[in-house]
Amino acid sequence: MIDEFKPEVVVIDSLTALREHMDDTELAKMLRYLSLLIKEHNITAYITLNADTNFETVPFTKASTLADNIIGLRYAINEGGVIERYLSVIKARGAQTTPRKSTGTR
Repeated sequence: MIDEFKPEVVVIDSLTALREHMDDTELAKMLRYLSLLIKEHNITAYITLNADTNFETVPFTKASTLADNIIGLRYAINEGGVIERYLSVIKARGAQTTPRKSTGTR
């Protein structure tokens, strides 16, 4: 697929979902293989994590060596019934990051 489509970016959405369906050892092997492949082709990688993710997952799987950017996502409903969306940048290679919050509608 890389040779055919020549992507500039690969997004893994989400590491949490993959971990639910794969053995930890196999997941680590798959991520290592992807890491070698995307670096060979100069592709940027993004990985998302769900709110319930134990962030110790990232070092275990070596995902931080694969991804240039790791993003944590979370949704919450505030007291007024408004959905609040949270995005946490866990890793952004070469950039300083600041937490931000975006609110949506009910």
